[in-house]
Amino acid sequence: MAKDIMEGIASIALLPCGSISGNFIQIPGSICYGLQGTELACEMECSRGEDYRLIKLTIIDYIRKKERVVVVECRGHDAARLRNVDQAHGWEKDVIGMVEKKNVEHKISVSFNCETLKADKAAEDHIRQFMPNLVGLEDIVANVGKMTITGLNLEAENAKHEEETFEADFKLAEETSEADVKLEDNVKLEEKTFETNLAEENFEAADNVKLEQETFEADIKLKEETSEADVKFEDKTEDCS
Repeated sequence: MAKDIMEGIASIALLPCGSISGNFIQIPGSICYGLQGTELACEMECSRGEDYRLIKLTIIDYIRKKERVVVVECRGHDAARLRNVDQAHGWEKDVIGMVEKKNVEHKISVSFNCETLKADKAAEDHIRQFMPNLVGLEDIVANVGKMTITGLNLEAENAKHEEETFEADFKLAEETSEADVKLEDNVKLEEKTFETNLAEENFEAADNVKLEQETFEADIKLKEETSEADVKFEDKTEDCS
């Protein structure tokens, strides 16, 4: 599948500390992206030349308020050339991990060549016009040239993220609905069990009342029979006397 390719003009300030700052104007459309880069320290002595360094470059989408990070190599001293790098032996493990990460779905490639180098007064004027946040810093060199960024499609990533979020919400709603149904079934079962238990208790209570009533009637009858027997016994006793 062909990757999205953005072409345009980049204006980059090279700072004395090794960092870079600037912007990329996509053509056509004049859409502006921010560029912020930090030099990555090398653990071992670099054997690729004095002008070689790795930059952790952040590409900022101001419209969507999103950003992506890519590691690039920087060559050329004051007239910088930026390219992607395939391996980072000698750098820290996390840098190597970022560079050599396999099967990256949204892998970004960056290419930049300085075509116009501005220093001293020309650099100051350029910084004042295009990067006012850097005004006042000394020894800044400005690079202007063509830049190509491949694989950066935050709109598609946002659409995919929204789709994944919708699917996750839908799945959660289904699971919640199923849980509600189970809860409702459990409530119905508990109600039915309660009614059954209540009916059984009522039957038992009715049986107990009936048994008590029968016992009471039997006691009354026994007392009556006993009383009648006593009367007959007294009558016989009187007759014998």
